[in-house]
Amino acid sequence: MPLAHRWKATDRIEVWMWHIVEPEETLRAGLDLTPQEEAVLRAVRHPRRRREWLAVRCLAYRAMGLPTLHYDAGGAPYVSGKCISISHTDGWAAVAVSDWPVGLDIEQVSDRIEPLRDRFLTPEEQDLLPFHRPAADLTLLWTLKEATYKLSRGAVPAYKSQIRVCSVKDLRSNILFHDGPETAEAAGKSILLSDRLIVSVVWRNDQKA
Repeated sequence: MPLAHRWKATDRIEVWMWHIVEPEETLRAGLDLTPQEEAVLRAVRHPRRRREWLAVRCLAYRAMGLPTLHYDAGGAPYVSGKCISISHTDGWAAVAVSDWPVGLDIEQVSDRIEPLRDRFLTPEEQDLLPFHRPAADLTLLWTLKEATYKLSRGAVPAYKSQIRVCSVKDLRSNILFHDGPETAEAAGKSILLSDRLIVSVVWRNDQKA
């Protein structure tokens, strides 16, 4: 399983990414899954999703040396002693680890996102064009909103009205999102890999990243 990239996003946030090329049997080999993890895996039916699920654990356990992944009542992952966020897309898995809460998303750049822009972006957000390529720009903005959703632990499900990307400059972003009755500020950072894969991490501005 080749380590594709290791990204030190900030002093306190590190992201590890793997390109998933192995069959399920290879991914499972050497993984000491807990009974709870075995039960979760049995419930995953789609072969690609099973490989992605296993790849995240290969990355977390083998490469990063993290303890067992757990999930809270809202479905957010956690490990003892660290804050993490996980993401996967077709052929890729990623794990972010930090001392502070963090949100992560990884997505392939695709033209299929263009018809969906009005569903998750305001007109002002659609003017944020760091790449000047519609598919890449829209994918970047989607990853920032998805990562913010994970940072909020699912508290802001309305991507268009509850999460606002205010600015993007040099792939650094400023974001506002609803945190209960209050509006919280977040910062984001992104990278473009091989001109086709975008990875974004988001953290709260009141936490030193």
